[in-house]
Amino acid sequence: MNRVLLILFLISLSFKCISQNDTLIEDEKAYKPPVPVELMIGNEALYFKMVVTKPIYNSKFKFYNLMNFTSNFIDGTASNIFNQTVLFYDLSTKFSVGFGSNYSSFSSLKPVVSALYSDFNAKRGFIIQPTLVLEKKGAKELFSMYEFSYVLNPKFKGYFRFDAFTSWEEQHDFSYLNGRVGVGTRFGNFGPALNISFVGKGALKYYNIGAFYNILI
Repeated sequence: MNRVLLILFLISLSFKCISQNDTLIEDEKAYKPPVPVELMIGNEALYFKMVVTKPIYNSKFKFYNLMNFTSNFIDGTASNIFNQTVLFYDLSTKFSVGFGSNYSSFSSLKPVVSALYSDFNAKRGFIIQPTLVLEKKGAKELFSMYEFSYVLNPKFKGYFRFDAFTSWEEQHDFSYLNGRVGVGTRFGNFGPALNISFVGKGALKYYNIGAFYNILI
């Protein structure tokens, strides 16, 4: 699994290099949101994340896909894959609602409804996303993210990001807090990273401490 994650990350970097060499045709200047890709190497696990958000032609619909892969270094400890795919409809420039599915290594494919509020500019970004699994006693989930950057000099910027997620059915199921603090260049952001997971009714804590590198492709 660790090799698979590294291969996926290297493929992502190759797409970045190709896209930097592409020329822009005059009649194809429609905005295409970049795809954030991140790799974290920690003391407990290797972590890979990719988020794809693509508008569907010139409509108010957009395709959203979140992929998380966690591969543990400890033998006998299960790795985890999480994938969420949602077709959103924009009610405004910042607020959307949608229908889609969740899939993870520990559960089957499940239908979901979700709402998304996002607010981004050149210096900071904020997301909050509640999701409801459409089944009897389905999980209620909440994801939030805050990202901030500031210019240090013409070549470097400071970078900070905080992610939080929680999922509840009749009781607590799973939550996490992810923190990133580092330096950004035109080649991406890098620095120390901390992932904290809370599992089960007792919210048992698991720490993954290491370094991250992320890039927009």
